[in-house]
Amino acid sequence: MGMVQVLHYYCKRRRAELLNDITFKKGISCQIQTDFLDISDIVKELTNKNHIDCVAIDEDLFGIGDIEDIISKLEVLKFVTDETKILIIALDRMRNDEMIQGIQKSGVVDYIITKEMIDDFDDVISKFFDGTITENEKILYTPSNNEDYDVDDISEESGVQSEIYSSDIEDNNTSEEDYQGEYSETEYNDNTENVAEQKTIISNSQSNIFSRMKESFQQNKVSEDVPSIAEVPEDRMITIGICGLQSHIGVTHHALAMAQALSEQYKYVCYKECNTHDIYNVLQNSSLKKTMPGYIRIMNVDIFNKNADVEEYSDKYKFCIMDFGTINECTQAEFFETDIPIIIAGIKDWEFNNFMGAYSQGILDKANVVINFFPKKEQSDLQNAFSDLKIFFADYAPEVFEPIPNISMYNQIINTSLSEV
Repeated sequence: MGMVQVLHYYCKRRRAELLNDITFKKGISCQIQTDFLDISDIVKELTNKNHIDCVAIDEDLFGIGDIEDIISKLEVLKFVTDETKILIIALDRMRNDEMIQGIQKSGVVDYIITKEMIDDFDDVISKFFDGTITENEKILYTPSNNEDYDVDDISEESGVQSEIYSSDIEDNNTSEEDYQGEYSETEYNDNTENVAEQKTIISNSQSNIFSRMKESFQQNKVSEDVPSIAEVPEDRMITIGICGLQSHIGVTHHALAMAQALSEQYKYVCYKECNTHDIYNVLQNSSLKKTMPGYIRIMNVDIFNKNADVEEYSDKYKFCIMDFGTINECTQAEFFETDIPIIIAGIKDWEFNNFMGAYSQGILDKANVVINFFPKKEQSDLQNAFSDLKIFFADYAPEVFEPIPNISMYNQIINTSLSEV
């Protein structure tokens, strides 16, 4: 967790001076906002704003919404602010408060300060701003992000029956503790005797990952020659299935970005939710959405929820992007039945364990494999090490509906696969 240098603090007037001393001492640029009534107002304020390290929200802005409503709004906030940290300050609520427990389990915020921490408030928030919160403190005060959020699991006495799940749209930066995936203990079989060489390639790529991401983003702002998409067979809707080797690796981000990329090239495309993350409900709160009969539309992408039957619309769309979530939560047979299956993978050590496990089990050779944020100078080495796989590389593209950095990659995947359909 990096240091906080730019902070927006949203509260009511009674708490307006709460962070003054600590931010002044640390030289943090703090913008205090007291005119907002609800979290949804913050979403509208921060949409497409950059360079904010942290958003601090006082519990007063929870309003009268229930747990499901509050978490939905926080998920949208996380979506529109991308890598910005979200801090909840709830000094009138205990840690066992059902609202606090619900937000903790959702995994959508980075830290929650509760009533028990009042005596140590300055010390705790100072550590948070410095990025020095210990693992023990994380366990005490923040959720375990490898659990899907289920309101029914909060407590029997809470009486809340509805469900809402964590979205993977907001964050494709996983952590080792959070995502030890299904394949973390896999014993590799005989076709992976060059594991040491492959691990070396991955390990060498991990230094200065965030600076490379930013550099990659800047490079891709320059216009490039994008290959045009091959002709789609007449009277046929091409299905593109996308899933990840683990949660929070950017599956929904890529699915929506790919749909937007196709729409920008004048292709009729829709997005279909095929997982339990309820991103459809989250996107319904977006100020960009338009409500249509049976679906919503954002930036010329038609978005259907998991209960919709898009086959009914197959004569309208040339492409349907299907978001399957993670490989171990989806029905793999349905995923691999799509015309163009795509698996999203990462490069960190714990992500590589999942990669090698899936490779050993013969899962990756049945799909196109997209690896996030891999340095260009080492891409050929990785492709040579896994020459039997169809590997593509995604560049840093923080805005979901501005997919320029990866349009060329998306088109290459589609063209390669269409030749085999």
